[in-house]
Order: sequence, then structure tokens, then C-alpha cells
Amino acid sequence: MLRTCLGFRACRKGGVAVEFALMVPILVFTMIAMVDFVRLMSEDGRIANAALAGAHFGMQSTAHAADEEGMVRAARADAGKGAEELEIVAEQKCLCANGSAVLCSLSCENGAKPVMMVKVSISKQFATMMPYPMIENPVPLYRDAEVQVQ
Repeated sequence: MLRTCLGFRACRKGGVAVEFALMVPILVFTMIAMVDFVRLMSEDGRIANAALAGAHFGMQSTAHAADEEGMVRAARADAGKGAEELEIVAEQKCLCANGSAVLCSLSCENGAKPVMMVKVSISKQFATMMPYPMIENPVPLYRDAEVQVQ
């Protein structure tokens, strides 16, 4: 038996509920993805700032540049909560004008004093709230800061 509509309004009954049921999963997924993106960008900025803090500690003097543990401590202190999850590597190196690396106690081939640099690298595996298509989970984050010692 076919049911006929008695009026225009009677034929539209339930249409809003169907649209709502179809749109809710898309809206929830979009909201979770936006929150995850904000969390990811915030964490990326936090580790970038921590790398800069470690490099700034090392650039203060040649004594600070040789203190790799001090640079790591400065980076962890700047990172704050959750700093123990970060993989932090600090290093000192000396470069000649031609780009070759030498020991900091030696001079370059042309007799010039090498330029002392410090580099702090930080990496972390960031876990998203849910898996996303074509995005690996956890997301690897990596930041480094390299500065010349004054």
C-alpha cells in the first residue's frame, strides 16, 4: 500500500533527523582533528623554544659551550611539564671559514681561529587522540637550534 502525502509538511517529516544523524560523525571527527592539530602545533612550539633555551645557555661563553649537560638541563627546564619524554642532544663544534670541522683547541689551515658553534636538538614522538588516514601515529617531532658562541 502506497502512502500519499496529505500536505507538503507531512512529506518532509523526519528529514532533519536524517540530516543530523549523517552530519554528527563528520562534525565530531572535524572537531577532534582540530583539537589534535592545535595540540601538535603547541607541542612543536614548546620543543622549539626548549631547543633555543638550551642553545642560548651554550652561547653565553666558551665554558658554557663545553657544558653539554648544562645545555640539556636548560632545555629541559624550559620545556617544563613532560620534559622527561624529550630526547635532547647538545653538542659543541668548531668550524673554519671553508666549512670544515676542527677541534676547538686547534686553529684552521690558514691559521685563523675557528668559529665555535653549539647545537641543541630535540625530538619527540607525539601521539594523536585518534588515527588519521595518511598520517603516521605517533607523529615524529624534531627541532634544533644552532648558534655561534660569542
